Amino acid sequence: MSAAPPSVLMIVVDCARADRTLSPERTCVTPALDALRRRGITFTTVIAETAATTPCFAGLLTGAYSARHGVCAVGGHRVADELVMLPEVLRARGYYTIAEVTGPLLPAAGLARGFDEYNYRVALDYLSGPWGADLRRRLAGGGLRRPWFMLLHLWELHVPRQAPGEFRRPRYGATPYDRALSHLDSQLASLLESLPADTLVLVTGDHGEKTPQEQYRPGTAVDYARRLYDVDRAGALGVRAAAMLIGPLAMQQLRARLQPRLEQSSRRDAPAISRGGPWSSLRDLLDLLRLAPPWRLRDWLRLHRGGSATGALRRTGGLSEHDTERRIRALFERLGEPRVFDLYRRMWTSQFRRQLHEGHVLHVYDWLVRVPLVIGVRGDGPAARALHATSGRTFDEQVRQVDVAAALLELLDIASPEDFSPDGRSFVPLVRGRPWRAAPALLSVTGRPRDLVMRGVRTEQYKYTFGPENPELPRELYDLRRDPSEADNIAGEHTDLCREMEALADSLLPATAPRVSRLEGLTADEQRTLELRLRELGYVE
Repeated sequence: MSAAPPSVLMIVVDCARADRTLSPERTCVTPALDALRRRGITFTTVIAETAATTPCFAGLLTGAYSARHGVCAVGGHRVADELVMLPEVLRARGYYTIAEVTGPLLPAAGLARGFDEYNYRVALDYLSGPWGADLRRRLAGGGLRRPWFMLLHLWELHVPRQAPGEFRRPRYGATPYDRALSHLDSQLASLLESLPADTLVLVTGDHGEKTPQEQYRPGTAVDYARRLYDVDRAGALGVRAAAMLIGPLAMQQLRARLQPRLEQSSRRDAPAISRGGPWSSLRDLLDLLRLAPPWRLRDWLRLHRGGSATGALRRTGGLSEHDTERRIRALFERLGEPRVFDLYRRMWTSQFRRQLHEGHVLHVYDWLVRVPLVIGVRGDGPAARALHATSGRTFDEQVRQVDVAAALLELLDIASPEDFSPDGRSFVPLVRGRPWRAAPALLSVTGRPRDLVMRGVRTEQYKYTFGPENPELPRELYDLRRDPSEADNIAGEHTDLCREMEALADSLLPATAPRVSRLEGLTADEQRTLELRLRELGYVE
């Protein structure tokens, strides 16, 4: 891009939806983002594989789908060691690499590889607080060795959404989500002002988010899961509430011990989840509190006065691998694994019920997996001039989250290693007006009991999802051009198209990954015809 490589700030906003962020009908107020769009390029249809934070970050940094990188859930998995990661490539080219992350992105997920600094903070530390002030001072102070690459993970749109003070007024948005987005934009304004000149800025999301305006409909895969696991009767102690009680590291280690067993379970071959009553819920709470770090009154007072939640948790041992592992081991020894696993399953069903109202993870509708992407430049240096020919342009063509890393390297004039981004490809040819065609996007919901695993594929016209391990999971097919809100499931009317889309989804899996084919009914001639059609469409080589 230039003789002196630009520094790069990649901002990933948790739960950022493309429609609420970029649509002309949006009700949020985003002058900072709008200014960046005028000086850069915007992509309105970037498709994530799933609606879960850790798998999305793994895909963003490796250019690989979860069947290859191995991170199939928010916790309990680790990025495959053999994959090359974006910060490793940049560091080899002289970049100083920093990650500022939160939520479930603890180092145990394997995402720290290639970063010179991997700074984890508790989700309660926002841009508007002391942590944000320190970050702005660091960026403005010029102390970072240039060029640098910073991955900045922001939590302001995640529940509980942050829209304090005047941003609660309707002029900043019609919904709490939109008002939180307006508030976040005000914080981004000062953050962008603190950047050195000629800094390349990317603003995107890991996945989208459900709001009260969207409803999961009867007859869909989510409705099937709700009924199969009787989640409407679940208790109140969900995974997120548990993480707030015991700390993110304890929750991560608990997941690491129990998540694989949950994924291998099935409602058909596992005992029903015991519900109990108020006393059972109280016992669950007391059992979990055994994992909580020993908070003291002065820690609560510091937090109440605007102190750092991360600092408080670190002082109490809540971010100590050794202390947390000791508490986890003591819990298993005292209660036994069957009882702890039963508690974990109750937490999972409680979280499912909560997500029916406010969350993500449950499906791959566009409001859950379609994220924004804005690429712009701070200042008027060589990086800005390189984008000048296309500045202000908006691209509606479908690109994929796994494509972003390869595109960034091409924008920086860095050759991608041969084994980097195995499932992604750069979309820079689209930006520069060269021949380019949208590729299909693999979709999945994993890290769940076997009977709720979902796979799918999105093209620019259709989206299709199915249960690769459970034929009872409702199939869903939507014509996105005719029905962009995905309200009319046409799977029952287009059986042949469903079979083609299912084969297309399977073709996007790596050859070495476990894959379940449900095309046993095809004859050899039908299989050859299908492969020929997919090849003509450019979906297989």
